[in-house]
Amino acid sequence: MNESKFDKQVKEIKGYVERDDKKCLVINGSWGIGKTYLWKQVEKKFEDEKNEDEKNTNKEIVYIDLFGKESYKQILEEIVFKLYGKRNEALKEISKLVKLVKLVSTGLEKIIYGFINIGFEALFSLLEKKDFKNIIVCFDNIERKSDNLALKDIIGLVNLLKEDKECNVVMIFNKEELNKLENKESDESKDKESNWYETYKEKFVDYELTIKNNDEVAKDIIKTKLNEERKDGLPNKHEEHKERVEKIIFELFKQLCDNNLRLLFKFIEHIRYSNQECFFIKHYDKDDEAFFQTLELYYEYLLNHIKEYYSLKNNKSFNIHVFQSYFDNFFNLSELQNLTGVFEQEIKSNGRKFFEDC
Repeated sequence: MNESKFDKQVKEIKGYVERDDKKCLVINGSWGIGKTYLWKQVEKKFEDEKNEDEKNTNKEIVYIDLFGKESYKQILEEIVFKLYGKRNEALKEISKLVKLVKLVSTGLEKIIYGFINIGFEALFSLLEKKDFKNIIVCFDNIERKSDNLALKDIIGLVNLLKEDKECNVVMIFNKEELNKLENKESDESKDKESNWYETYKEKFVDYELTIKNNDEVAKDIIKTKLNEERKDGLPNKHEEHKERVEKIIFELFKQLCDNNLRLLFKFIEHIRYSNQECFFIKHYDKDDEAFFQTLELYYEYLLNHIKEYYSLKNNKSFNIHVFQSYFDNFFNLSELQNLTGVFEQEIKSNGRKFFEDC
């Protein structure tokens, strides 16, 4: 089986970050383009290899989502817990203490929790290089952090992990949004240094991967999701049209989704559900071009109604009664049953047009 471009990229990233030479990799790209999905596939590859052969790799991933993170100490706490929460008895006791604190009065809670926060900072400083020898720390959604957490603190932590702990680090962000954040922080701090990241990245970034095109990621998502076991048999029971269905979905994604993978996930979720409930497959004939024409038409209707539901801009207006009722009340089975009959009539109509064209 030929290896896809996406699989090769996952393998290359994994090979880079698992090296024992304290590297910092940046994955940059616009929102929804597939940065986190790509990294999660790298994590999955580590996990799969570990399950196949425990001696094959002993690398561990510490994934930290900075969305809404308020403080430096909060990040340290999460790193320490993820590193040693399951193995270190002292930290288990701290974890029990945190739960106990919730049962006591608010005043005492503030005092004890203050000591715990100080404790995590001290614990982190006591961790040695050997504790991070097989650790890869990934910071995601850096541009979505709280305003209370300074970018300089994050980059300082990255530098500390890399240089002091000799740990490989991955940073995931949207550079355009990060620049806006940097400019805002510079204005507030009277620091007029523009593009702070570009100015200081040579101090800690070793390699920057910018995702400009997510075609390979989208194809991987479509193939993976449509091959998951399900009741409708589409496409598992009919291998001969699997690639055709995948191609239809991918082309609609390119035309109508503006490279937004989150929208693609929603699209596939509704495709799978409607296929399962409508049993479009019962109308399938591998030699019937009208089936694919109709399926493409209905998937286009569906995707445009999804965009309307989420108040996203549409180039066309698709006011299909059945889909409109479906989105007025998600998973309306009576409407989906009606869709089966409408789909059958549409196939007949497309069939007549197809033969007339021939």
